[in-house]
Amino acid sequence: MDELTSAHSLAFTPGGDKIFAGFERILRVFDTARPGRDHEDRPTRPHKRSPERGLNGIISTIAFSPLDAAPGMFVAGSFSGSMALYDYRMRGDSLLLWPDPHQGQGLTTLRLSYDGRLLFSGARKDCHVHCWDLRKGTLLSSFARNASSNQRLGIDLDPAGRFLATGNRGEGKALVYDLSTGKEVGGLGPLKDTASDVSFHPYAGLVAVGMGERHWEFESEDDEEEEIVGEGVMAGRGGEEKEGVRSTSWSSGVRLFRVPLAKQSSGEGLLM
Repeated sequence: MDELTSAHSLAFTPGGDKIFAGFERILRVFDTARPGRDHEDRPTRPHKRSPERGLNGIISTIAFSPLDAAPGMFVAGSFSGSMALYDYRMRGDSLLLWPDPHQGQGLTTLRLSYDGRLLFSGARKDCHVHCWDLRKGTLLSSFARNASSNQRLGIDLDPAGRFLATGNRGEGKALVYDLSTGKEVGGLGPLKDTASDVSFHPYAGLVAVGMGERHWEFESEDDEEEEIVGEGVMAGRGGEEKEGVRSTSWSSGVRLFRVPLAKQSSGEGLLM
């Protein structure tokens, strides 16, 4: 890389020895033992004449199996709306490709189950998290949430692999589903704003929920009298300004919730 380019997604391999970074139609692999610019380029669509064999567009999300239950396997998704399964031990085409899993909406979040058999996917303006069977590539189930904007809403699995938590817009809570039944079992809240991301602690029975989104306000004549500090920044608000509108963020932050530790899944139920 001769010029500075920001990655659109990042993920560590299960052993922490490599970092995979997503760019447009390419993954760049960095060795954590060798700091610097050295990297390996891995095109996500090696053969331009065979678009059905790989990902096109910006690589927006990458996920590895947390416990490396399926050695070498990882999934990647793009803002163009497709996702694919790869083996990072080999170069070349994808092992499995979903060309349109969310009806054209760009992929924002992927998670693999701890046993490496299930894939969970979320997309822009798609009010469902989908669950896929990696053995057959088929859709198993969907979990409802409010995702009516382009904001990236995170998803995560509890350490036992029994519960799915997902970000949720406009309801003041993150949603939690029991994967053994497919039913919603509760929420993490109340929150003062959108639940934008969720993350389970690996063993302590804690869940972190990120909250906040960009809010747009139309300016009135009274707003013109308020003091402006710096170009495009309103005093005391920290938002961006455009002609006639102003973005503000009132309640962004992180909240911690204590949850009971679930027992390891027995392998029975709707998705097992």
